[in-house]
Amino acid sequence: MDLKLCTSNEGKRREFERILGVSLALEDVELDEIQSVDTEAVCRAKAALAYAKVGQPVLVDDTGFELVELGNFPGALVTWALGAGGLEVLHRMLPSGVAATAAAVTCIGLADETGVRVFTGRVSGTVLSAPRGVGGFGFDPVFVPDGQSRSLAEMDDEEKDQHSPRGFALAKLSDYLAAGRRV
Repeated sequence: MDLKLCTSNEGKRREFERILGVSLALEDVELDEIQSVDTEAVCRAKAALAYAKVGQPVLVDDTGFELVELGNFPGALVTWALGAGGLEVLHRMLPSGVAATAAAVTCIGLADETGVRVFTGRVSGTVLSAPRGVGGFGFDPVFVPDGQSRSLAEMDDEEKDQHSPRGFALAKLSDYLAAGRRV
């Protein structure tokens, strides 16, 4: 199945290709996203819209960052939170004295003429008060997965793939595609 990856983010494309072991054509298509903290709902709607616009099988990605003490806010709205306050805003949103527990969630949407299938990766961890590391993108410098001592941005690509929500979601997608399944 020929797939187009709907993103303008080169970092995402590199991760997709590295983990899936295939070359993907990018499709930079403007997609209006629904506004929700639910990452899977945003991904599912985005995949359906991308397929409708591109007219061939597509992959989309949506990632959320859930602060446990805030009822999983900002979730899929993390990009807007980071844009408004920078990386440190994720820790600053937490009330004083509460645990800095968080979860990073990535949903990969695969859409074709038969519908949409979503593959989810979820990693629990801690949100840091200040960024650490120079790798990755998005919230990687302020997120330390459970059982690790370094942020995702402090890990090399191979290590990050083993601890990131996108790595887990793409592994599920890879298994699905290797089995020859369709949406």
